[in-house]
Amino acid sequence: MARTKDGIFGGFSGKIGNVVGCKGKTGYYVRSRPQHVNNPQTERQQAHRGKFAVAMQFARTLTPFFRISYREFAGTGQPFHAAVSSILKNAVVETAGGLSIDFEKALVSRGSLTAVHQASAIQTEDNVSFVWVDNNGEGNAAGTDVALLVVFNKTRWEAVYSDGVARRSDEKAELGIPKDWNDDELVAYLSFRSAGGETVANSVCFLLK
Repeated sequence: MARTKDGIFGGFSGKIGNVVGCKGKTGYYVRSRPQHVNNPQTERQQAHRGKFAVAMQFARTLTPFFRISYREFAGTGQPFHAAVSSILKNAVVETAGGLSIDFEKALVSRGSLTAVHQASAIQTEDNVSFVWVDNNGEGNAAGTDVALLVVFNKTRWEAVYSDGVARRSDEKAELGIPKDWNDDELVAYLSFRSAGGETVANSVCFLLK
């Protein structure tokens, strides 16, 4: 309950809804009441935190890469934040063992550039070989588009990546991998950016092991 002084146009002390009035040395003051969360550890909030942690764990392995591959999609925002948001929304799933990444749904690059539709990736002892059909002229695809390559180690949650080893017109590229990855479960991604980096294609995923 609040008490007023000098009528309705005077100061008041006490609570009125979310407003608190109080008297100080030089007069009356009004402030809003702080908002309280009854239970900041609800099941829904904990589930979101868990999914966010998984998305962040995956994204951190590709932080420098995302500065290029999510530049267009982020617009005026931060590419890394845009990448985390995309992965969180589309690729974090519940499995029998807990939360994980659906690697086939995870886009390591995202944008409006035309992607390739005929491509493959093969793992050898010390590299992953990418092969694709040059679709120069389809949509906004150009032969000068630069290949973006990623190999993610699902066993160790580590990644290697490259920007600039080949162009769309080359129809092939290789990305070296550590030799101690031979027995690990790997997934590869292929994408392209325009020569100037203004546009980026959605990535294509290949399950290797």
